[in-house]
Amino acid sequence: MRKSQGHKAWSYRNVCWRQYEEEVRSEMQRLEESSANLTDSVARSSGLDKNLKTFQPALTSVWNSLTTEQQDECRELAKKWNAEGPPKEDQRRY
Repeated sequence: MRKSQGHKAWSYRNVCWRQYEEEVRSEMQRLEESSANLTDSVARSSGLDKNLKTFQPALTSVWNSLTTEQQDECRELAKKWNAEGPPKEDQRRY
């Protein structure tokens, strides 16, 4: 498997994000709401965007909630997209 020159390399986590974006965004929102009181002052003082603080934990949470079959599908899509490129709608995003 080789990366096409000038194209994004896809990992299973990138594919999970693309395939389950709605779930990841929902989990990000839940994490933001549950930690708003605890981290608002930290976020303001450090200048960190809330999305930066919640994206990886949300993606991990969604990944861990997937069935083995769904995880395998993400891994296989990553291999396929690295070899052939992603679908047109994902190519336009990057």
